[in-house]
Amino acid sequence: SEAAVSLAAADALLAGLSRTPEKGGMYLRTVYACHAEELIEVQPSGGGPVQEFVQIRISGASFVYHQIRKVVGLCLAVLSGAVPDSIIAATLLGRITLPAPLAPGEGLMLEKTSFWDVRNERFHVSVPPSAQAAAKRFQEGEVFPHVAQLFSPGGTGDVALSNFFNSLQQHFAAQLPPAPLDSFPALIAAVEGWRKARDDHRDEKCKQTGRSFRMEMEGAEMRERGDNKRQRSAGGTGKPRAKACGSLYPRGLMTEVCVRLSIAPGPLLAELRREVERAVRAGSLQPSASFEPYLAHVSNYLAHSAALPAH
Repeated sequence: SEAAVSLAAADALLAGLSRTPEKGGMYLRTVYACHAEELIEVQPSGGGPVQEFVQIRISGASFVYHQIRKVVGLCLAVLSGAVPDSIIAATLLGRITLPAPLAPGEGLMLEKTSFWDVRNERFHVSVPPSAQAAAKRFQEGEVFPHVAQLFSPGGTGDVALSNFFNSLQQHFAAQLPPAPLDSFPALIAAVEGWRKARDDHRDEKCKQTGRSFRMEMEGAEMRERGDNKRQRSAGGTGKPRAKACGSLYPRGLMTEVCVRLSIAPGPLLAELRREVERAVRAGSLQPSASFEPYLAHVSNYLAHSAALPAH
């Protein structure tokens, strides 16, 4: 039947794309936000017709070599019709590795950096607003026109982009397992089933631990009071530092909050962490191995406050 063929193709894709130790090391990085902005028109530095560009902004904790260019390359491959858009959803499920094509690097630029200290809830480096404004003026007045010149007809960026699109079909034919591209929706269903089974197992394991949540929470509070007392006796400011999550919420929750809400670590994330801890201690939010109850609480909190900034 068609369903059996589709499932078999999904199994072939899953086997060919699954991460295994035999395929070498695996490096995971968290992307907090990725979005495309409206078209901008830029005059090339060397003159000529105005060029149109779409800015794709990506923020994350850190990036591995070629990560941004491969993200953009996969988006361009989908837009060109070389692969279906479901290939992106399959990749984001986290169990498979897709051999994404490498987009030209002529338009890649680092816009800004920040160094947020999670424990002390402060930025290690703070760029004054005047310096940020000056950097933006330089970007728009010097960098953008230079990039537009590179992508003018015959420029290095223009040639590289043409070669990129011309090689897409060959790239995926050589890299993807031998399975129909329309089997990706079935692959997504298969991996989503795997993730649900994993989450159900975690929830069941959490229920069967037999440990008292209240006892663990009280122990964590006692340790925190002791740490703060020692900090004051040593001449510190006495300001409580952010502590490990303990039993208050599952590990990785704050990273998931950043990803779901497209925010970077900073004062807002610290505020949301404190709200989650307050709600759990007050009993209005029950501890769970799943992220979803916490994310629902955070979303509700933001909906009734002015904490979330506009993107």
